[in-house]
Amino acid sequence: MIRHFVLLKWNQTLSEEQLTTFNAAYAALPEQVTSIRNIAHGPDKQFYPGNYDYVLMLDFDNKADLDDYVASPAHAELLEKVVGPFLEGWAIAQIEI
Repeated sequence: MIRHFVLLKWNQTLSEEQLTTFNAAYAALPEQVTSIRNIAHGPDKQFYPGNYDYVLMLDFDNKADLDDYVASPAHAELLEKVVGPFLEGWAIAQIEI
């Protein structure tokens, strides 16, 4: 199984309404991409200076399923319409679990 991590840094402070929109968009991903086995996401707790602002963790059976997600229309729409306008930077990583 592959665990995919995404750390997002916003280009501005987001409102509660905007965070609600992000949470809803991420929560809907497993319905749109059936290869997602598990998902966890939310705003970072900001315990330490320099933390990213939002964290997304997705589990897939294998790399092919991760590749399908990355190429999916749901992922493209999320990046373009939901996340993109607020994105300053990001980091991604994958581990085998």
